[in-house]
Amino acid sequence: MSSLTDSITGAITLPLKGMGLAVVRVCLVSKKTVALQVMIDSLEDGKGVTLETCEGASHLISALLDNSNPISGKYTLEVSTPGIDRPLFCAQDWKRHVGHVARVALKTPWRGNRRNFRGEIVGAEGDNISLKVDVGTIQISLQEVRSARLVLTEKLLRQASKKARTESPRLDWAFCRKNRKIKGREHERQSWSK
Repeated sequence: MSSLTDSITGAITLPLKGMGLAVVRVCLVSKKTVALQVMIDSLEDGKGVTLETCEGASHLISALLDNSNPISGKYTLEVSTPGIDRPLFCAQDWKRHVGHVARVALKTPWRGNRRNFRGEIVGAEGDNISLKVDVGTIQISLQEVRSARLVLTEKLLRQASKKARTESPRLDWAFCRKNRKIKGREHERQSWSK
């Protein structure tokens, strides 16, 4: 993360925690326009995020950023959930998904010959994860992981479907986006000079 995204993460984490939400990832993307992407999840294991909660988080983040003004110029705020086939970042993500299949890309080759694995998460202890792959069970340090994501399987879909039936409406797969507009016009950030 850059110092800007670290700063934004620091500013929004505690207020979102008050809403029962965790910040999964903050990312600043620049293509034609600048987009601030904030991924949130429920602090409660097994509980998803409703559309209303996502919208409330978007309004809260927007107000906090309007106050601190960390991004100069125009940008779009995008608030989303990790989804069913979510990315795995921290040890808690791995622990929560033991028994599910993940696709993992390593920063350096494992034992000198392979970077990409697909296998069942069989354990997560501290900063180490155990993954049952085609060559057996391997141990990987979280520091070695470049990227990781759950694989959409029948088991994962059944679990998500069961959760959706117990709590509705769910937004575990959807995307909530808020364009920064005021009175129909794009909101342009201005830096104040002294």
